[in-house]
Amino acid sequence: MPQGERRTVPAGKGLALRLAKGELLQVVNTHGEQVCDVWSFLSDNARVDGTLRTPMSMHHSHDAMGKLCPGVGDTLVSAQMQPMLTLVEDSGPGVHDTTVAACTPELYVKLLGAEAAAGHDSCTNNLHVSLATLGYRLTDEPASFCTPCPINLWMATPPLGASTLYTTDSSRWGVPDPRQKPGVFVVFRAEANCVVAMSACPASDVSGVNGANGSHDCHVQVYSAM
Repeated sequence: MPQGERRTVPAGKGLALRLAKGELLQVVNTHGEQVCDVWSFLSDNARVDGTLRTPMSMHHSHDAMGKLCPGVGDTLVSAQMQPMLTLVEDSGPGVHDTTVAACTPELYVKLLGAEAAAGHDSCTNNLHVSLATLGYRLTDEPASFCTPCPINLWMATPPLGASTLYTTDSSRWGVPDPRQKPGVFVVFRAEANCVVAMSACPASDVSGVNGANGSHDCHVQVYSAM
């Protein structure tokens, strides 16, 4: 397969790119301790003004997969059960989250206070900014829009269950899985023409999800369809 350009998802920032049906997207956890939020949207039915109408849905993917965390061979879908991204390779421990919302400016106000949160990056803002670089948008009022839940690659969260309740205290979300080493990666296959947006989560100052050393870059490459 011809190898595409290696691109960077900068620490605390976002990146969006187009994928054609059948293309492969490799996302690399370059430093081993970085959560990367990933969204996908069908591009063929975007409105003339660039508004994307069909996001990948984690809730409907749970139904389609019969589980919370995708493994190799599982497909993430839209609310209409349209296949979007299939996980075809995972070199790490397979620990990913599909339940936690992307961080928002409002979350940082709640956790840090308005003054400290002013200008703080968030995965939600990174989503909208990165889509705009390609001429796409989800809404003309991001502050009042319900952002689709992403798949949070490499984010460790407590399991749901009677004995281990999910916590809403973000400071208690799990630290990176110790089996997760620098350079671990996942590969997704696009099951439709889509736009994928990614954010190297900037929540290091409020949570241990990115380990003890702050946020880091991730890297991505697109491979041509076979």
